[in-house]
Amino acid sequence: MKKIKTKDKKYPLKIVLDNDTKITVPKQSKFSNAFLRKHGCSLMAEYVALQYCGVHRWPIDILKWHKKHDKSDVKAKVTVRGVAKGIDALGKGKADATYYREVSASRMKEALSKGQAVIMEQKNPIHSICIIPDGDTPWLVNYGGVSKADIDKLAKTATTNKTYRGMVTVKRR
Repeated sequence: MKKIKTKDKKYPLKIVLDNDTKITVPKQSKFSNAFLRKHGCSLMAEYVALQYCGVHRWPIDILKWHKKHDKSDVKAKVTVRGVAKGIDALGKGKADATYYREVSASRMKEALSKGQAVIMEQKNPIHSICIIPDGDTPWLVNYGGVSKADIDKLAKTATTNKTYRGMVTVKRR
């Protein structure tokens, strides 16, 4: 993976994976839209996963899509179940998302080994993250940065909140 710093506060990092996939990494706290800034972590994860599949939609446009087409999954934030619906609709022809109610390290490892991205919901506070594979290494994309991911540790941080719990695997077509 190649990391390229930018001068853009909203998008401080660009990464290039070994297969030449380019991903612009967002920093949620720098967005001017209040919803994205305070409650947009699931949309940031969706934005990264869509780019991983070769689809580019700006986070504000993803939010507009959810408010228009998926109102039931827009709560204090967009649920991961809603993120799966958004990826299926916005990534039509390029991405397939599967929602799982329970998060497990084995399921995450299996998806990553197949070249799929994973979005999961953490607890304390509730927060969405995106994990993408690059070769044999899983990478955590979060808060405008990228770091190596320890899947076993991340799986233990999964929330059990009935509204927000779960994970999504995202497969490229």
